[in-house]
Amino acid sequence: CGAMFGDKLSPLSDTTNLAPAVAGAKLGDHVRSMLWTTLPTFLISLVLFTILGIQQTSGGYAAGDLNTYVTALNSEFHLGFVTLIPAIFIIVLLLLKVNPVVALGLSAMSAGAVSFFCQGATLRSIIMVAYNGYTTGIEEGILKTILNRGGMNSMLQYVAIISFAVGMGGMLDKLGVLDTILEMIVKGIKNDGTLILATLLVGYVT
Repeated sequence: CGAMFGDKLSPLSDTTNLAPAVAGAKLGDHVRSMLWTTLPTFLISLVLFTILGIQQTSGGYAAGDLNTYVTALNSEFHLGFVTLIPAIFIIVLLLLKVNPVVALGLSAMSAGAVSFFCQGATLRSIIMVAYNGYTTGIEEGILKTILNRGGMNSMLQYVAIISFAVGMGGMLDKLGVLDTILEMIVKGIKNDGTLILATLLVGYVT
């Protein structure tokens, strides 16, 4: 539930930035409007998962598991306050209302600097990780799932989908198809209920 909550409300999330940009709204207003639906869902899920987690792990948790993870991470990375600098940096930039794209770029560069000076990574390896993603040598299954992530290369399919969608939308707009469909939908909207229903149907269909 925490991942979904962060994906919906984080100013670093792609869809959270894309939606207000397309609609011509401000990012802060968009985030605040989503709190009405996202926050209650988060709280309900938090309570349920907390109860289920306590029931499922009661008496089955071993502190040694955590020590194993910490040891494995320390063997591959030089952990400390310095490694938190990129995260702190981007939080400060977002609090200062710096453009999210600029904030992400500056944070990425600071992360590269930390990797170069603190982790001993080469410039070539940093660029390769940024493009292809990181592959860990840790054998712990949970840590491999968390750390093995794709880079910019893994996002190319989404870039292609967005490009084709925007191109198709542009053609439909120029041909007047979207205006015709929009007129048909608007005619059926009589009150708040039909507006919500129309929004749901359009969302599912498209």
